[in-house]
This record gives sequence, structure tokens and C-alpha cells, in this order.
Amino acid sequence: MSRRRKTSRSTATRADRTMAMPRWRQILLLLTVVPMAIGIVLFVAAWADWIFLGTQTGQTIAGALLALLGFAASNALQERWLLAGGWTALAGAVWLMVGHSNQTWAPWLGAAVAVIALILLGIMFVGRYREIRTPPSRR
Repeated sequence: MSRRRKTSRSTATRADRTMAMPRWRQILLLLTVVPMAIGIVLFVAAWADWIFLGTQTGQTIAGALLALLGFAASNALQERWLLAGGWTALAGAVWLMVGHSNQTWAPWLGAAVAVIALILLGIMFVGRYREIRTPPSRR
């Protein structure tokens, strides 16, 4: 008797989606790792007082924006629009709250955008959690 490994519907769907993706989109998806990696390096390096770009605050903001926009681009290429919108909105909130802190309106607008971003990301994460936790008989 051979045992077959059971796969969930979401895994098969994700694999089918990746295989159906044109080669140029697969290459672009792979290239989204570059801004994410550079952003994380810049962000962490600023905390370690290794400054490569301007000031420590500027490097931290640049690193955060690169990482968040890399996540957004990756999700957009995979047609996960709510996640792409959430990561983009979160990048906008960081830019407004930290980059324009001398303006009186910017932190408030940034906080509102951050709430919208967290709602979008939360919808996707809760949906994914429910999908994973649903027993196979109910799918």
C-alpha cells in the first residue's frame, strides 16, 4: 500500500497560481526580494549605528519603506490585492508619521492610514488563519 501525502486546497491553489504565472512575472517576483533585503539591512544597520545613507533617522525610514514596498510589490505580482494595499498603506503611514513629523496634520493622517493598513492586513491574516484551521472535511 502506498501512502499519498494529503495536500490542502490552499496549497494546491497556490502552486497552481505560481505555475500559471508567466515567466516575466516570476522573475519580477524574485527581484522583489532585493528591496526587501536592502531595506532590512538598512533598518538594522541604523540601529547598530552603521550609517550608509544620510542620517540615522533617514536610513531607518528608507529601510522601512524599501522593505514594506517590496512586500507590496511581491503581493501585487501574486494578485493578492488586499495585502499589497495593506503593505503600501503601512509604508505611507510610516512616511507620514516619521518623515513629516514637523507638520501638525501629518501624524494624525499617518495614524488614520496605519489603522486602514492594519485592517486590510488583519482581514487577510484572519482569513488565512481560518482557512488553515478549518478541518479538511469542511473545506
